Amino acid sequence: MLFVDEITDLNRFKKIYKLKNKLILKIDKFKFIKLNEIIYKCIFYYMKMFNKNIKKIIDLDDDGLKLNILYIINEKNKNIKLVKNNKIKNRLISKINIRREKNRNLRLLRNIKKIKKYNFKNVILSNNLFNDEKLKKIFINNNINIIEGKFLYESLLYKSIEYISNIQRMDMEKYEISILIKYKNNIRVSGIIELAKKCKIINLITDNIRQFDRLGKELKKEYGIILNVTTNKDKTLLNSNIIINLDFLLDEFSQCAMPRKAIIFNIRNNLKIYSNFFEGINITDYLIYLPQKYNKIVKLLEDVNPILLYEAIIIENNLIQSEIERKLKFDSVEIKCFLGNNGIIRGREFLKVKRIKKLKEKLPKDLTKKYNNRNIVPLVKNQT
Repeated sequence: MLFVDEITDLNRFKKIYKLKNKLILKIDKFKFIKLNEIIYKCIFYYMKMFNKNIKKIIDLDDDGLKLNILYIINEKNKNIKLVKNNKIKNRLISKINIRREKNRNLRLLRNIKKIKKYNFKNVILSNNLFNDEKLKKIFINNNINIIEGKFLYESLLYKSIEYISNIQRMDMEKYEISILIKYKNNIRVSGIIELAKKCKIINLITDNIRQFDRLGKELKKEYGIILNVTTNKDKTLLNSNIIINLDFLLDEFSQCAMPRKAIIFNIRNNLKIYSNFFEGINITDYLIYLPQKYNKIVKLLEDVNPILLYEAIIIENNLIQSEIERKLKFDSVEIKCFLGNNGIIRGREFLKVKRIKKLKEKLPKDLTKKYNNRNIVPLVKNQT
């Protein structure tokens, strides 16, 4: 497993270089502070110029895994004021930035060749690099998987619903859950079975009904549960308390008419809802309580999402579904909180949705007209 980060700051370079190489300069702080700075600057620019990187290895003994860490040395882009004329100055700055970006990408490409040479198939990117789409494309084009936390999110599906039921102080069996799904895999099947055992109604909304025939028969035979598999989005979503979007993309998701007060999970794609009519909760991401033994590594790396580290351990060890469930239980992994359009979603927001839902149940329902019904809202096609 490989963790990749980029160092653009000299102070951070000093700190990491000391940790890796144990460079201790035994000189007087006051008299030779300038000399100290010059030495580090020389090392920094030498490593940048000759494409040298800082490398470390951390042994995760309990998990039988080695975490290889690669720090790419790079110089931060700076706005350079060279010319008084704004037009010429802007052109110069944009040219300099483009050139530096090209140099940066070339440096990254050289490192990817090394990554492939040592047969790294999964990579964790630092928070600094995680939103860099150009960098991600370079990795994807070279058949290197980027850990994004979505695999773990699917594994925590039952715990996510349980978390909400505890906040709302509501039995899980009272929920009607609709799942937007296109593809079936073992983790998803396991999650659906776990929810079906506990919840009142489970609806699967998919264009490929046949692939879930066997699952429906198994649930009916073994547990006496009827799984509603359908292609009818609007009618099925209408009375849902919780909607789980596993892999519908923006265009498909925006065509769905959602209940006005639903709780929506966007698992694979962080789709955001921008609608003045929507009064529910749109969950785009999550945070977890990480086991104590991994917190030491997170502190050491400083700039890594704990979720990515934990997911990497699961993926790298090729754990099957039953083993994943055992590991999650053994490590006592729990949902810490959910994130939405505007950051952390507070508990009172889930309680507010519950109160609105109770008021809504007392009102007469006119379900004959699709968008005239105030309980249904079309989604605005925006995404960030």
